[in-house]
Amino acid sequence: MRTTLLQSEHVPLSTSSSSSSGIYLARDITHRRQKYHPGAINYRGETRRARQADLDAIIDSENLADIVGVAIAHAAFASLPLAERNVTLPGLNLTAEHLFFISHCAKWCESERVIVERYAPGRSRCIVPLMNMAAFSEAFQCAPNTPMNPSKKCSFW
Repeated sequence: MRTTLLQSEHVPLSTSSSSSSGIYLARDITHRRQKYHPGAINYRGETRRARQADLDAIIDSENLADIVGVAIAHAAFASLPLAERNVTLPGLNLTAEHLFFISHCAKWCESERVIVERYAPGRSRCIVPLMNMAAFSEAFQCAPNTPMNPSKKCSFW
């Protein structure tokens, strides 16, 4: 794991740093599961092995890891006792859940677009996982059928 990314100067909150760490850990676990247990991730009832040829053309493992990583980290965040999960910043009208999602996106901020074929732009790595999470839409009260709350969401479980 890239430990320098876990020491983000952009997200000083312990809660946010923990959520970012959780997202990185979940992403790495997803990559390992895909690599060593290709049948472990089930896509709508079909194993990865059965659809490998189709999926290779469609799904980039980094994007999948982003989506799954945020979902797993959010599930871990949501399972924390309320007292531990409700850490907020004074003077801001943001809940701890808002801060969780903001911390996910903060690490993808970029002043210049560095083109790396394997990765989507930072903006996409922030937005795409969140637009596919009902918890995000609920936390920010996104109107139905809007870009951040589409009627059809990508889900793997």
